[in-house]
Formats: sequence, structure tokens, C-alpha cells
Amino acid sequence: MNGNGNSLPGLPFRWSRLLRTYVVPIIPFSLLFDGVVSCLSAYGLQELREIISSLTASGYPCELAEHTKAIGSVPITYLIGFPQAGV
Repeated sequence: MNGNGNSLPGLPFRWSRLLRTYVVPIIPFSLLFDGVVSCLSAYGLQELREIISSLTASGYPCELAEHTKAIGSVPITYLIGFPQAGV
């Protein structure tokens, strides 16, 4: 440390440097963490079947399936409910 409190000589303290050095690099890691936790907490086909089997509303058929675009890729589970015509 030099005499004026700066850790690097000739570089005054600036909030923008602090932002670029610490806050901006944290953003990709926080998005990665959020994505991983979201994938781990997603419902599977059997869990979704159990959820929709307890529904009492009639006139809303549901489509429940998994979609895989390429071999070896992670399947996307979806549940779509839509009203029947004329109900």
C-alpha cells in the first residue's frame, strides 16, 4: 500500500473498476447456477401425471409428452392443457 490508501500506486479508487472487476464476472456464474437448480427442480413425466390425475376440472384435455430433438440431447417435458370446443 502506498501512502494515500490505494493498493496499487497510480490507480485511484473508482466504483466503475470495482463493478467491472467483481460484479460483472459474477453474472454468468449466477445465471449458470440458476439454470442448473431449475433443471434439478423440474417435474418428470410420472410426477406430472400424478398432478393432473388429481385435477377435477372437466373439459380440459391435457397433452403430456417429452420431446427430444437430437439423439443424446436432454428431453424437454411439456404439459399442455386446452379447453374442448363447445364447453
